[in-house]
Amino acid sequence: MLTIRPEQMEVFRKAALQKFEDKLVGHLREYAPRHSEALGGPGIRQVIRLGLDRAAAYGFTTRRTARFYLEMMYLLGSDFDTDPLLPWVAAVLTDPDLADPMTRADRHYDAATTYRAAVFGPDYEHETEALRRAAGKCYEDWRTPVGCARPRGDRRKERRRMRLDH
Repeated sequence: MLTIRPEQMEVFRKAALQKFEDKLVGHLREYAPRHSEALGGPGIRQVIRLGLDRAAAYGFTTRRTARFYLEMMYLLGSDFDTDPLLPWVAAVLTDPDLADPMTRADRHYDAATTYRAAVFGPDYEHETEALRRAAGKCYEDWRTPVGCARPRGDRRKERRRMRLDH
C-alpha cells in the first residue's frame, strides 16, 4: 500500500496553489487590464495571496468563490470587506442566514451589481463623465497630464496670491 507523508501532501498542496495563483494572474489581467498593469506581476500576486487569505475567512475556499472575492477586491478596493463606506458588503458576507458560501457570493454579486450601476451609471456614464472632468484639471499632487504643465514661477505666484486672499 502507498503511504503519502504529510510533507509530501504539503508539496502537492503548494504546487496546486501555485498553479491556481498562475491562473488567477491571467484572469485578473483580463478582468482589469489597467489595474493589473499598474500593480505589475509581483503586485498582482501579492493581492492574490492577500485575497485568498481573506476569502478563506468568509468560507470562500472554492476556486469560483475565491476568484469572485478577488474580483471584488479589484472592483471595490482591497479592504472592501471592512470599508465603512460599503456597509452592505459586511452585512452580506457575515449574514448568519446565508450559511452557504456560494449563496453569500451570489447575494454579494447582486448587491455589487446594484452598487456599481448606481455609482458608475448605466453604461458607465457617471464614471466616464468623472474621468472626462478629471482629465481637464491640473492638480499639483497628481502627475501633470500632457498639456497641463505650468512654469514653476506661475505656481509660486498662484500660491502667494492664495495666501494673500485669505
